[in-house]
Amino acid sequence: LTFSRVGVHTMEGHVGNMYMPRIVLRIQGRKSAKIGYLMPDRFDRKDYIGLALLPDFIVVITKNEYIVVDEKAEERKAISRDEAGEIVGVQEEGFLCRKENQLQLRNIDCELIGERPLTAEEIQELDSKK
Repeated sequence: LTFSRVGVHTMEGHVGNMYMPRIVLRIQGRKSAKIGYLMPDRFDRKDYIGLALLPDFIVVITKNEYIVVDEKAEERKAISRDEAGEIVGVQEEGFLCRKENQLQLRNIDCELIGERPLTAEEIQELDSKK
């Protein structure tokens, strides 16, 4: 993920720059990369935290939400961090989030597909990584 600078000229004559989040996906075994853009009003560079990489999609991690981007480099779904919790891992089927003392598995559509309580050891381990 990079931020592409785009010059903006308004009807009132103001000139400025806007930075659009640009995603370039290079999938193993494919000749060309897929390029997509996310809406610039969603987040800016200071809100961007990182990526969670899964076999069939990626999750763009921002300060306020998780944005799922599919193999075509297009936004698929988004979920607020308050609703999902904190991403703590990934699996083949989806991304794992800790919400309070629950471990939740979410799919490409951010739907909850599995959930279980965390063990005391898991809670301690996750708390020590903060």
